[in-house]
Amino acid sequence: PGDAALKTMLPLNVGWAPEIFSGAPALLFFTKRSSAEEIHQATALLESALLVDGQGELPLRVAFLNPRRDQKMLQKLVRRHLKPDTPPKELLGLRDGKRFVTLPADDERGFTPEEIRSFAEALVADRLVPFFSSEKPVEPPIANVDGTPTFKAYSAQRDNFNSIIENPFGADNLVYFFSFPCHHCYQVSSLFSKVTDVFQEDKYMWFPRYNLGFNEPPASLPNTEAPGLIFFPHGDPPGEFPLD
Repeated sequence: PGDAALKTMLPLNVGWAPEIFSGAPALLFFTKRSSAEEIHQATALLESALLVDGQGELPLRVAFLNPRRDQKMLQKLVRRHLKPDTPPKELLGLRDGKRFVTLPADDERGFTPEEIRSFAEALVADRLVPFFSSEKPVEPPIANVDGTPTFKAYSAQRDNFNSIIENPFGADNLVYFFSFPCHHCYQVSSLFSKVTDVFQEDKYMWFPRYNLGFNEPPASLPNTEAPGLIFFPHGDPPGEFPLD
């Protein structure tokens, strides 16, 4: 309810990840609750920012996200550790599988219509710098007392990629390269999860996922595309699995 008033925009269901990340740029606006009153207030703010007489309509889609209802999605989009009752202060934009973030000039006041309009125009014009995951690196596993890894690597980023592949435990890695707008990736993801379940008890076979939309490709693999599966046997050259 409420967002239908945004005549130039398509309401989104945040569960449809491929549709959010592909097509026209998307603007994600965070609310504390999913009440009609709060969404109406957010809609009024967005209308005053984006539907301005004489400035033209922007080819944008808008989704309202709630930190309790959409916690898993927000943890992927914004940051891993997010309290369910605290909406992010950021305004989030998505374009071509990449993520763009801005903060209000005044945290207490929140975003002004002018700040939202400026961010939206830059998003549509492709003038923004992507916000990559390396701003909060994922730490690689460390050793237990018995020398075994504390956990299996579950996520890889450009800044920790080599430390995972060249880990001191002798663990092999099957790295899954994906991006959110890639429809084929959703088919591969379910199969990849089944494979990881088979090796759940094997501490020396890791299955990190690498998001090519939120990270630049690894320096050693600059032409990697999604979906991609590359096996890195510890100490030996990697081998790519064809996904045709």
